[in-house]
Amino acid sequence: MLETARQNSIVSYAGLSKPALLSLAKQAFAQADDEVPERFVFFLPLFPFELIQNMNYLGNVPVPSPKVSPLGFSRDPQEYHAKMYRQFPDLYQGDNYRRNFDYEGRFTGRGVFTVDPAWIARFPQFAPFAGEKLMIYLIGDGPQAVALPESIYPRGGKFLAALEHRLQITGRVEQFVHYLKGRVSGGDVYDPDLIGQEYLALTGLSPVMLRQSELNRMLQDLSIARAQQNDTTAAGLFTESAKRAENLCQYVPYLYACDTFEPTSVTKHTARLFQPAFKDFDFISNLWIPYQDLVGYVNRETMTVNMQRLCEGYQIAPIYDPLTGGGRYPDMLRGLIVRDRDIPMLMGDVLNNPAYGSGMNPLGMIGKQVFIPESRELIRQRKLAMEPLDFEVENTQLSAEAYQHAMMRSALQEYKGNLVDAMYCREATLSQIPEETHAYETAKASLDRKVAQKQKQVDTAGERWKHCQVSGYDADIDYLRRKQHSREGMPQEDKQPPMPFAVDPQREQSIESGYTMRNNAQRLSYPEAMITPPEAPTLPLKVRCEAPPSPETARNASQSSARKPTPENETDNTAQASQDSPDSSQAEIPPRTPASFQSLSEKLLYKQIDPTAPKLASIVRRESEARVQVENKDGKMASLKEGTACNKKVY
Repeated sequence: MLETARQNSIVSYAGLSKPALLSLAKQAFAQADDEVPERFVFFLPLFPFELIQNMNYLGNVPVPSPKVSPLGFSRDPQEYHAKMYRQFPDLYQGDNYRRNFDYEGRFTGRGVFTVDPAWIARFPQFAPFAGEKLMIYLIGDGPQAVALPESIYPRGGKFLAALEHRLQITGRVEQFVHYLKGRVSGGDVYDPDLIGQEYLALTGLSPVMLRQSELNRMLQDLSIARAQQNDTTAAGLFTESAKRAENLCQYVPYLYACDTFEPTSVTKHTARLFQPAFKDFDFISNLWIPYQDLVGYVNRETMTVNMQRLCEGYQIAPIYDPLTGGGRYPDMLRGLIVRDRDIPMLMGDVLNNPAYGSGMNPLGMIGKQVFIPESRELIRQRKLAMEPLDFEVENTQLSAEAYQHAMMRSALQEYKGNLVDAMYCREATLSQIPEETHAYETAKASLDRKVAQKQKQVDTAGERWKHCQVSGYDADIDYLRRKQHSREGMPQEDKQPPMPFAVDPQREQSIESGYTMRNNAQRLSYPEAMITPPEAPTLPLKVRCEAPPSPETARNASQSSARKPTPENETDNTAQASQDSPDSSQAEIPPRTPASFQSLSEKLLYKQIDPTAPKLASIVRRESEARVQVENKDGKMASLKEGTACNKKVY
């Protein structure tokens, strides 16, 4: 239905308490005591205003028809979808368009309508029913109809009618139908909008409005609460900000944080873009910078770009340089021209990664970044065009000490992000549980422990960086803490007057998009970087393959290991160890524990590491080769095959 001055509520739900209606609807499947099918978990027997259409009243027909209800209201799919097409033309794409439109683009409605990606994008609660046929269902057998997957109606039997009877929807609809038939039999023209408005004014029933955005918010919170109960279940993508953040490939643990992006169009400011890049890597990122913002970093005399200042202005993390032990910034600039003005793009402020820069340009303004999804594919389609830039780049090296300090600050930022997620999950979960219940108290105690654990990590990591730059994460934490105080009341020990809490849509979007990006990275892209792997002591191969040593042998081994080997006798010792274990190639070697950004950052954060100590380089080894550790005189590592003459030891 179109929202107008006369039609601004759902007359089928008139007179019902909206909080009670939502609470009982969640108990049907999402919070049911009995186990329900997986795809019915997030289905609610309530329908949003955008999905409802007022159907015509045909009266008593002489011959029963499937397109007419027993009370005389139409349930013709052609009529329903014709009204939906006038309201949401983007719903009908692909096969739905080809089956129900002629070659001139006129709506016919003679084919089948199914749940396709267009319907799922508008109504995400239909995602588990993708591909099913859409059937017309009358709410309470009244004049208002919705389209539902056939698994719910009619294959679901009468369970939907039973739920509506339990929610007292059927009784309210019967009252309205009785009033409507009386008006029509008295000679009035059937106008559902006008009759519904006069019905509410006459009866004094309170109007009820349920939009799809409210339903998405509730389903998102329900999915988060379900994810807290089951570690294998991921939070759903129901709200617009969550669906938008799913396609954002910005977050990388300990390197890039989660900024908030908003849709934007192609303007003079975004028609010409650039990005820092490496000459050695043929990688095109989806993140770009407006070209006119490059002027502040260009030396007019030498026409060179200070890359370190540029990356710090946009909080771009350097990569690790094994030669110096520090960081290395990009060594070239890549230009881009937007040819297609209809390309979807997002723009966001540079705020949430202060470990690698201030995020301010030379004029003191917050930097802007543009996200264009699938940039490489759009370049191939010539919707984007590459542009060579004749700027030389200078100052691309970062010292080892500065690089280690940046990694320590990034660890603090990661802990803040985890704290934001824990506080957000607590608010989302508790909002879906009735207060003053045992389930509410149990969930609150468990979630409070998680928040306290994350807060302790932030406090411990922040002791060394008390004057660290404030980021968007700090604003998110403060917002969620005020939201908690508004829900529970201010603590008794706090003598300051409470600050009135108001919902901030921008802050809610920032929190939700950050949670979605970090959750996707933890599940899909960077599991080894997000979760610390269990550490096991590395033993010599011979010790791992044999039985546990006797106490006397263990005492002798500990005394011999206390003597530090010299480079001269290291070759003889390793060679003798290889001769003592002739079947070492056939022995089972347990896999090495993978390194992670978290383990490295914790070592940098809690231990004093000498910047001049020898650095480690990663080893790339084929599965058929034995695991060989080689130590050169400078302390660096390499990968060698068996039989190579060098200082080696099998581990």
